[in-house]
Amino acid sequence: RLKEITELGMRATGLEQVQFDLPEIIQTLALQVGREVSNEITGQTPAEVARSLAKYYGAHAMGELEVARDRPLVLKVTGCYACTPQWPEIGRVLCPRVLQTVFENRLGAGCEVSAPDPRRHSTRGCLFKVTPA
Repeated sequence: RLKEITELGMRATGLEQVQFDLPEIIQTLALQVGREVSNEITGQTPAEVARSLAKYYGAHAMGELEVARDRPLVLKVTGCYACTPQWPEIGRVLCPRVLQTVFENRLGAGCEVSAPDPRRHSTRGCLFKVTPA
């Protein structure tokens, strides 16, 4: 049924083809997930947000998140729900954006979250450096 609806919509709009940008779709999904998670956790400082986020990850089968370093703030995520050996790029794009959105929404200020090292990604855990923008 979905195929029929899609074909009808394509004919009605005069489009022959629609291409999807997968990284853009993943970024949009990450933004939505980050917003929802930020509403469920607490914290007014980066350290407090990180501690609350670690509890949230553990309670919701998102993997294990721990603070690897306080200054600068570095988070380590292992067993991530989005990082699989078959599709490591999903987590590589999704995770930093989820974390960035959570920290920005909780703290009310911009921040940057580094992408994980591709040599460690989805095998030994990912490290994310969180810094003010």
